[in-house]
Amino acid sequence: MKKIRRFVALLLTLSIALICSVSAYASGTSGLSASDSTELRDFLVSGMVAAEAVSEFEKETNIKFDIADYSNLDFSGEKRDDTESFLIDYLSSSGSTISNLSKSEEVSLAEAKATSVAYAIECAQWSISQNRATDIVSEAEYMFISHYVDRKDYFWNQGDPSLLLDGEARSEAENVLAKWITNYDRQAYNTYMDSTKVSSALQRVGNIALGATSLKADYDDLSQAVGDVTLAGRAFSVAKINLLELDSALTTVDVLSDARWLITQITADFSSDPTESLDVLFQRYMEDGNILTSYGSVDKKALIQNSIALVGGYAMGGCSGAANSALGILKSAVIGFTIEAYTDFFNYVAWLALQYGYSGRYAMRLSDYLGI
Repeated sequence: MKKIRRFVALLLTLSIALICSVSAYASGTSGLSASDSTELRDFLVSGMVAAEAVSEFEKETNIKFDIADYSNLDFSGEKRDDTESFLIDYLSSSGSTISNLSKSEEVSLAEAKATSVAYAIECAQWSISQNRATDIVSEAEYMFISHYVDRKDYFWNQGDPSLLLDGEARSEAENVLAKWITNYDRQAYNTYMDSTKVSSALQRVGNIALGATSLKADYDDLSQAVGDVTLAGRAFSVAKINLLELDSALTTVDVLSDARWLITQITADFSSDPTESLDVLFQRYMEDGNILTSYGSVDKKALIQNSIALVGGYAMGGCSGAANSALGILKSAVIGFTIEAYTDFFNYVAWLALQYGYSGRYAMRLSDYLGI
């Protein structure tokens, strides 16, 4: 029986050159919305650039942010609008700092990575629409592996962003058929994801897919979300420079220690009181004569203003309306999705095992593709 199956698999593999014309039929059955995919991709690009700004801030200041600290925050209506207004004013008053910001070298890489995630989700949505799968979370993870990991040339080896931009070309390409995964692939991918950090890392893709799908195709909200995460990213970039260059008599270590304390206090105040605005918090901390007594009035104002902008920026980037709303879930997943997180998507030993069984799994894809 094994010999027969191998022989059939070989015949199926060799026959791919004869059925190129069939791809026209397959590509016409996707039923995908190009506009939805583009809007999701644009949001992911903005979100990943913002996430990287947060990550860079945390690295250079050793001040950490956690979306769980905002779990009690009712970030809707007037509170959200007040926060947006505060951040816009904050960035407007930081014009000289913004002008010194060079375009991030990581933006193009963030775009490539966002494109890969968005396309994996698009393929997962297609798979479900064709009754080939039922769970958007796991299917998005499988599609990501199929298009970007389960291959000979991969991004994690070469660092070439183009290897994250060819997903669509690989979906129905000869000898690949990356979109036409079968349960044999899914089983192999489960084994791959069970290795080290890969499973928890790739869950990020699944969580984003869940958030995107929960929008129920109402992608209009993503336009606002792009603005929100962009504000967040800029606030973190500007505050990082301002805090590290604060012209104070204290050392940078002391300044950052005080900023850490302030951010903790402000986060608690901002999250616990639904009526508390950032402007009110700014005035209260400025008028408190018992804190930051080692600073002059100018430096005290700068420290408080930048700390409050960070709290507001993280809320803007990680929350939207109720914390359990579809868009809130999506933004929460993306704000922690740094470029660095991609390193945990790949495990070489597990990848070798995938390659060992590739030809057999491909034969099953081809059989499915041809309807045999």
